[in-house]
Amino acid sequence: AVALIISMVYTPPLSISLLVLSSYLTTAGLLICCIELDLSFLRSTLSLNFGFTHSPTLRFVFYILLSVIPWGYHTLVGKIVSVGVAVVGVLNVYILCKYPGYRRERERIAREEEERMEELFKRELRGRMVRRMVEAEVLL
Repeated sequence: AVALIISMVYTPPLSISLLVLSSYLTTAGLLICCIELDLSFLRSTLSLNFGFTHSPTLRFVFYILLSVIPWGYHTLVGKIVSVGVAVVGVLNVYILCKYPGYRRERERIAREEEERMEELFKRELRGRMVRRMVEAEVLL
């Protein structure tokens, strides 16, 4: 995602088509970040709308499409980013195909993190409720 944003910054100015393509790349980079972070509040929305990212083959096609766009910028940075995104796509598919348990382990870790965050939230909420009750009793 950072590399895609860097390639956007180094595009020639005053080109509306490159600006539109760069905004697509930035959005796609943020999508990849959200999918890889596996945030619980985004998980179902991303799965419903971008389900192709759960298939190694379709994810590879997505990465290749992302790598083609910076190549068209005809800059050194664009070509470097393009090659980098393609390499990340190949490695990503390799890992997902070679180690099928990787995704299950990631999901398990995400569930544990989600449960931990819910517990922290509940404790914080209980603390706030107790403080408000004490404040209400003091005012009476």
